[in-house]
Amino acid sequence: MATAPQIAANQANAQFSTGPTTPAGRAASALNNLSHGFRSAAVLLPADNPAEHESLLAELTEHFRPTDLTEDRFVREMTDAEWRLRRVRACMASAIARQMENWPPHAGAKPHRPRIPSHRNPR
Repeated sequence: MATAPQIAANQANAQFSTGPTTPAGRAASALNNLSHGFRSAAVLLPADNPAEHESLLAELTEHFRPTDLTEDRFVREMTDAEWRLRRVRACMASAIARQMENWPPHAGAKPHRPRIPSHRNPR
């Protein structure tokens, strides 16, 4: 059981660990444990190119030509899902390539470096 002085010291220390207080600090703090973004609420991650996402949105909007708010929302959801799927594919390819580096070569096989596709350039 904690003594009264320990409790007082803990309470005093807690005043210094309140976390970020500004909106910018809270936004930065929200990304502290971000590694791949699979479960992130944000579609775009810091390393993503917003212009490429907008280009994908424009391409899908041109293709599907939404006529009302609901259809527009579906196109945006489709764009976001495609963006995330590209990220998953790139992460999987990268993980597989890293594992393949540890595999012993087959007898007579030539060394091969697998191509790692980018989720940003699907073509």
